[in-house]
Order: sequence, then C-alpha cells, then structure tokens
Amino acid sequence: MLPLGLALAVGPAGAETEAEENWLDYSVHGVGETLDAGANWFDRFFGDERDAEETDAVVHLRLIQDLRFESRNETTYDPKFRLQVKLPRLQRKARLVIEGGTEEGRLSDSEVPLPTGAATGATSASGANLRFDVLDQAMKKLSFSAGFRLNPLATKLRTRYREAWRYDEDWLTRLAGTGYWDSLDGFGADLRGDIEHALPDGDMLRWSNYGLLSEISNGVEWSSEFTYFYRDSSHRAIAFDAGVFGQTQPGFQVNTYRVRTRYRRNFYRPWLFYEVIPEVYWSQDDGGGGRDINTALFLRLEILFRQDDSG
Repeated sequence: MLPLGLALAVGPAGAETEAEENWLDYSVHGVGETLDAGANWFDRFFGDERDAEETDAVVHLRLIQDLRFESRNETTYDPKFRLQVKLPRLQRKARLVIEGGTEEGRLSDSEVPLPTGAATGATSASGANLRFDVLDQAMKKLSFSAGFRLNPLATKLRTRYREAWRYDEDWLTRLAGTGYWDSLDGFGADLRGDIEHALPDGDMLRWSNYGLLSEISNGVEWSSEFTYFYRDSSHRAIAFDAGVFGQTQPGFQVNTYRVRTRYRRNFYRPWLFYEVIPEVYWSQDDGGGGRDINTALFLRLEILFRQDDSG
C-alpha cells in the first residue's frame, strides 16, 4: 500500500474546486483547444502508454496497485511502476526509463496482456532503458532506446516512430510503429493505428488497432477496440471499451471478445487516482471449441505524477 501511504503523508489537499486546475488542465491549455489536445487529456488522465511515450515532462511517474477479482480464478494482486526522467545535460533529448512489475501485468497499450506472453518491445517487465528522441515535433516523433530487463536478464534495443494527421478540428489519425531486438526473444515489430473523433462537450470516440509480429508470437497477434471517452469534469472520466483479440497462427482466430467500463477519479491530491474497471470477456476454450463467459473486476489505486520543465 505504498501509494496510499505516500498520499496520506502529504496531508490534506483542501477543497476540490474546478478553479484549482491541476497539471491535466494546464497540459490541455498549453496545446490549445483542438482534438489532439482532447486526446492528450484523456491519455494523460487515464495514464495511457501513449502519453508516457510522448510526454515532454522532466519527470513522469506511475505507481500502481491493482486488485483483480476474476470469476474463474482467485484474486490477484499486481503492483507495478514506471519512472521516466529527462536527462537535460545530454546533447539530444534523452530519458531514463525504469519499470517494475510482472510480465503478465506489464503496462501495455490496452492494459490487458495479449493472447500470449510475447514481449511487445513497447513495455517490459522489470528493467531500465535509455531513450534518445532524435525527432521531436508536434506531429512526428522518432526515438531510439537501449537497455535491459530482469528475470531473466536480457538486453534490448528499440526504435519507435509516430506520426499524426489532423484532417479538421474533429478528426485525428495517429500511427505508431516499433521495431526491437531482445537478446533472448529475438526480433519483433508492432504497429498501432488510432482514429479519433471529437464529440460535443469534450467527449471523444477512438478506434484503435494493434498488431505484433515477433519470433515468439503466434503469427501476428492483433487487437481491435472501440472506446467512447466521457469527461464528466476535470476530476472524473469514464471510458467504455469493446474489443476483440486474436492471432494468425496456427490459423486466423479470435481468441477473446471483451467489453468493459473504466471509471477513473482524481481525488485528495492532483496526482492521486482510483479506478474501478468491471469487464466481461468471452475466451476460446483450450480445445478450440466453444467460448467461456467470464467476468472480472479491477480495483486500482495509482500515483500519476509529472513535473514539467519550468524553463
């Protein structure tokens, strides 16, 4: 319960008001009231991997405590963290990234492991890497990184390119590709495409497609998911997800259908959040015949802290 202990040690935060804008509000105002600003707000509020990859913050920290109650399994407890620190003294923009957690509980794009334990290159189990941003523009980003992971020990190299296209004030497309090499798992590459549409009152629709091909994957492991984001206030938001997950080997198949709701709230301090995630998913049984209906409930307590460059 480290996050809760840290929060309580800070002391009361005072009354929660809309006038007391936190870093989430400032980040949106700094970009401008456009669709990409709205997409960035939801990514930052929900602690999405997209924000961690593209943030300009000097310090970016996620410290998570997860409890998962599943209808077919026992209760699981999954702590994990990710710390990203900008190193301003190096010639190019460089960041040190340190991660901790189980491989099954890694911080993935969808926050749910893919059908196999294949490492995506975008995230890892416990380890560290040094990332260099060689191209850092509003709509284009290119980075290279090198590091290691633990349990088992392995070295990793990775490159990532992201480009975005804004068609008008209501439509945005983002494409991100990653290539990597792992000394134990070999080579791999993934590709993610997002199509986002702004709705009235600050809400947003997102269609996200993801594919992974590696030396240890079952062909192309893929997912496709629709998400409706609802912003209730600067302190509360809800995301409704409906998606499918599958693979192409030994044959093309859909492994899992899933629907879920993510209710997330900022409370007590600007960097402290809790999240409630009920979900229902239909997984293919081991024999490849029918599908089992399963339910699960996530309870999450999270510290999500960032410090921006004052200069």
